[in-house]
Amino acid sequence: MSTRRKFYLWHSRYDKNVASMSFMGTITNPSVLTPAHQNPLLMHVVLAIAEMHDLVTESFGNRRSYSLTYHWCNAMSSMRQFLAKPIPLSERDVLWVSANMISLSHLAYTHIDERSLEEAWPLRPPSPADLSWFTICDGQKIIAELTNPLREDSAFCLPAREMCTISTWVSRLGKGDTETKERSRRWLPDGFEAFFGVSCSHYTSSYTTRSDSNTDNVGTNYRHGQENNMNYDQTSRADDIKTNPYYTAVKAAVEVLELELDRGNFLVHVCFARAFDASFREMLLQKDEKAMLVLLYWYAKICDRRIWWLWKHSYTEGLAICKYLEMAWTASGESVGLGLLELPRTCLMNVSATMV
Repeated sequence: MSTRRKFYLWHSRYDKNVASMSFMGTITNPSVLTPAHQNPLLMHVVLAIAEMHDLVTESFGNRRSYSLTYHWCNAMSSMRQFLAKPIPLSERDVLWVSANMISLSHLAYTHIDERSLEEAWPLRPPSPADLSWFTICDGQKIIAELTNPLREDSAFCLPAREMCTISTWVSRLGKGDTETKERSRRWLPDGFEAFFGVSCSHYTSSYTTRSDSNTDNVGTNYRHGQENNMNYDQTSRADDIKTNPYYTAVKAAVEVLELELDRGNFLVHVCFARAFDASFREMLLQKDEKAMLVLLYWYAKICDRRIWWLWKHSYTEGLAICKYLEMAWTASGESVGLGLLELPRTCLMNVSATMV
């Protein structure tokens, strides 16, 4: 079957496998992909994704094809050519959507050749490819600055605004500048925050608009007490952020991972790991065990959705982290950490090796 034919078959199934969030559903609309027929960059990107989709959704034993390598390498080459010179105004949308599709599909591309957990990070020998998707995400942000998809004449103005709004909200989690409301624990196990030396949360941020209809019923003394507690919490939080390298990521994890993984919140979950700051990413690269546990919980939660470009990455690397931490904490006698591996291991093992 030709690559172009594979692309049309893939696109006909795209709504089920990828467009579970309005952002991706918009940028992959057939009328939007029309420029792919005239633009080499976008053409190679979409054809590479078509090949990738077939390989990822089939058995784990399949290796990347010649045509996938051809289109992927040409897409990377075209991207470099675009960035080596001033970007024509007429090509800004093509560059932006190509960068987004490369960023997402890179997660699938890097795991196509892995036959066993030992070939996945962190079990494999150190490689420049380790957690390279963080670098790809940074590059995507730079391209967004160059192309300004938020401008009124952009074909992707609406999805770009959605992406920007959610990314900004997620990046502020754990830093004390978001609104809060009471929450009840649903998914994370007891002791999760305490393991990182983080105080247990009693409040959570809300991405949805909060109703203030009952504000007038709150007594003056109660409001003053809340303000005093808020001032104390802000001071304490600032100290924790400075002294505890896990604080921000763990607090953000509590906020995001307790949300339902549904159509409305899927992009919020995707943006969570993209929002890790440079110091936390460095801890991951250094295989800091507690930092890896945070990433593992994200993989376990996001994997359940089985989105084709993400599920194999989260499944494979998640189980590899499980095995790495289990060996490390069994040797060191870290019983609490071993207990916290039970939930993500169960979630990952429940994910079958084939798409449904």
